Amino acid sequence: MNLRRLQQNKVCPRCGSKLVLRVAKKGALAGHEFYGCSNYPKCRYTENKK
Repeated sequence: MNLRRLQQNKVCPRCGSKLVLRVAKKGALAGHEFYGCSNYPKCRYTENKK
């Protein structure tokens, strides 16, 4: 696992799991980074990177 993904100590407000930094692969925002729940696909919470 990438150390950059572990630097943020963000928590998913829906299920309490950690949020991990991901990169969109499809769609209009392809290539952009966002935070997604590590409990995916059970929890599909996402958050824009600020």
